[in-house]
Amino acid sequence: KVEGKINSLLRVDKYGQIVECSEEEYSDYLGLNIKNKNYFKTPKETNEPFVAGMVRQGDHQQIIVSAPLFETNAYTPYPNFLAEFEGILMSIIELDYLRNLYIHSILEEKKNYFLLINLDTFETLLKSEEINEFSEIIEKLPESEKRLNMITDFNGFGKTIMTSSDIVLGQETWRLIILTPLKNVGQEITSVQKRHLFSLGFLIIVVAGVLFFLFSLYR
Repeated sequence: KVEGKINSLLRVDKYGQIVECSEEEYSDYLGLNIKNKNYFKTPKETNEPFVAGMVRQGDHQQIIVSAPLFETNAYTPYPNFLAEFEGILMSIIELDYLRNLYIHSILEEKKNYFLLINLDTFETLLKSEEINEFSEIIEKLPESEKRLNMITDFNGFGKTIMTSSDIVLGQETWRLIILTPLKNVGQEITSVQKRHLFSLGFLIIVVAGVLFFLFSLYR
């Protein structure tokens, strides 16, 4: 479950021109015509919200979410809109924002790394500096159709814990791959093993004590 994180809202008129913007950082978009973009055409044609996958605006990587607007003064059950199409509401989510918000929180400095790819095109969307582009390491990974949850030798890291999760955005599927070299977490693993051994030893002592007490009572 992911909490909603929409920070910007833009209104587009029925001709495809951006006419209002809630955030100053997107004020340059005012006056821009997007009538030929799929995130304008699809809601207009289907009457339904739409999520565009990766959209590049200059150096920015963005996800665009759009929903149609209809002029009506009476309640109309979705999606049976009877009124005239008036444009769309659009929100822009920066990919770096998602990285800082979600991916950053599951990474530990110098202990694990990540790779975010588009499963349809194998394009690398985001990655840790220590990891090469996906196109350069694809041969070292198991089949891309399968989720990666395993321990394997990888990219000079030695034995590496590899886990993955798929993310569906509109018509695109992204895969987040987390790589954790065992050598980077060796101390933690040893510590966990010691705690388990201590717990096992304590449990054996308790069980032996109970058995001795029962045997004494029996005698």
